[in-house]
Amino acid sequence: MLTAGYAWISTWVVPDGGAPSYTITAPSSSATYTANFTTQYYLTTAASPPAGGTITPASGWYNSGAVVAVAANAYGGYVFSGFTGDLSGTTTPQNLTMNAPKSVTANFKQYYLTTAASPSAGGTISPASSWRNSGSVVSVSATANSGYQFTGFSGALSGTTTPQNLTMNAPKTVTANFKRYYLNTAASPPAGGTISPASGWRNSGVVVAVSATTNSGYVFSGFTGALTGTTTPQNLTMNAPKSVTANFTVSNQPPTAVSVTPSSGSGLGPQAFQFLYSDPNGYADLASLYGRFNASASDVSACSFRYDRASNYIYLYNDAGTAWLGPVILGNQLTNSQCTLGAGSTTPSGNNLTLNLTITFTTAFAGAKNVYMQAVDAASASSGWQTLGGAGRCRRATSRPRPSR
Repeated sequence: MLTAGYAWISTWVVPDGGAPSYTITAPSSSATYTANFTTQYYLTTAASPPAGGTITPASGWYNSGAVVAVAANAYGGYVFSGFTGDLSGTTTPQNLTMNAPKSVTANFKQYYLTTAASPSAGGTISPASSWRNSGSVVSVSATANSGYQFTGFSGALSGTTTPQNLTMNAPKTVTANFKRYYLNTAASPPAGGTISPASGWRNSGVVVAVSATTNSGYVFSGFTGALTGTTTPQNLTMNAPKSVTANFTVSNQPPTAVSVTPSSGSGLGPQAFQFLYSDPNGYADLASLYGRFNASASDVSACSFRYDRASNYIYLYNDAGTAWLGPVILGNQLTNSQCTLGAGSTTPSGNNLTLNLTITFTTAFAGAKNVYMQAVDAASASSGWQTLGGAGRCRRATSRPRPSR
């Protein structure tokens, strides 16, 4: 019987070449038969991982002292990283002497390359994450999406050069970084004007022209934040988040008494006048509107009125020019010895306000008169009295003959 780990060695010549069992016909005289054996050892071979490649020879029994050539062969996408067990190192093939049971593992590996874009909306990185052969050289590139700028690699690569080569001698991670900066723009106060462009995301490094435009009644007093000074427009480089405010202040220009319509004429009956006033800060900044009919710039014996816009009250100076009569709501009557103020209304438009006023002059006020006007704003700035109407405004009534009876 042949014991495991041994091999039958035939010591005689037989037709079947040395089978492990034989049938012998007993001789007629004494005979001796000897079964000779040789030692064998088992060689165990394996590939790790099996998908990485192969190892040869396959596992099997070998005679004691036999020299076995063991070789490793990597599959595509893997690289042979060395033997372990009873062999070591990356040389292949290697000889192994079978002087005992032996075990050899051929190891294969590939390295994982992880690639990512940050933020993902900012652009793309190629190639995508994948396993790579050990020692392989990978070209890594970054492409920015619209509205973003590539600011550099991080991880196993650095800098803004793209593409770059990466040697896969270990697991590697590369991130392509993209960014854009937020530009915040504002007008202060909002009623004072506008700033352009509007707030929004901007590419890193882009140059933005920022400008300020004043509204009526305001002046641009300068930028604050990432820009300064009163020059407009100005260029702003977006190398970080930026904020710019366009500042406006109320104009110091006083209001204006513009005109009276009609500016000349005559008559004693009710006459409709349109007194036009203007304020660079808008009609709502007008506080008090004045008008005066007289031969001279005096409120004595004059038809001199004042209209307060906020309250909608109108006043009329007394004959002595020392006190205001009224007030009454615009449209109601006020009378002195020179005139009667009657129907009235206002028409606002932008910076302008028209005071529509019906005036009836008395016969005692006949003669050539001038029209004087003045406007005062909410800050008490005044246009000063201005002569805006000519002579011949008021005329004495002529008597009509009575019809005979």
